[in-house]
Amino acid sequence: MYYQNPNPKEYISMVPTSAHSGEGMGNLMALLVHLSQTVLAKRLSFSEELQATVLEVKAIPGLGTTIDIVLLNGTLKEGQTMIVAGTEGPIVTQIKALLTPSKMQDLRVKNQWLEHKEIRAAQGVKIAAKELEKTVAGLNLLVANQADEVEICKEEMERRLKSALNSIKVKDRGVFVQASTLGSLEALLEFLRTSKIPVSFFFFFLILAEMLKIAKIDFYFDSTPVSKSVLWSKKM
Repeated sequence: MYYQNPNPKEYISMVPTSAHSGEGMGNLMALLVHLSQTVLAKRLSFSEELQATVLEVKAIPGLGTTIDIVLLNGTLKEGQTMIVAGTEGPIVTQIKALLTPSKMQDLRVKNQWLEHKEIRAAQGVKIAAKELEKTVAGLNLLVANQADEVEICKEEMERRLKSALNSIKVKDRGVFVQASTLGSLEALLEFLRTSKIPVSFFFFFLILAEMLKIAKIDFYFDSTPVSKSVLWSKKM
């Protein structure tokens, strides 16, 4: 256990946590802060340059489609124009709300949200905005502070998404892979590569149970309800 570890450099510290209740997250954060302030003190520095990554896209009752992000550097403000990667191109939208969970709670746990006008790094944030349904999770979020920066940010987002997708090699014949996030897609493709299973096509979109019922195929899934990644393996 982390509180009995005589030498953290030699032994791995274990911190029990609960993803449902959030219990243990305070201990985990305290350990990370302690190690950061002692082991990484010289390497840590805050930057005003925005650095944020989209982790997940979720539909929340009363809020619509939202995105969960991790804000590493910089500051986000309500009303700013943000640009995120989408399945049909960059999505330009205005931040309607910046939300964080109650203290000692996880972003993934259903609870009451605290609304902020401005949030400074580093922490996890839920963003409510319009037209987020086709957002691709796994890439950075950009903010345009001036109107003439929107096109520049859109071009940069297109370049980043294209670079990520160009690293994926497909074959003429193989399985079809669909994933809701870039991370899920990369994990599936790595599994298929090591299993010597060719991939002919891939696509980003939220996986729905109805899709599988209509397709009438055998499938594997990594969570219930089906929301992450599905490997379409038979009866293609």
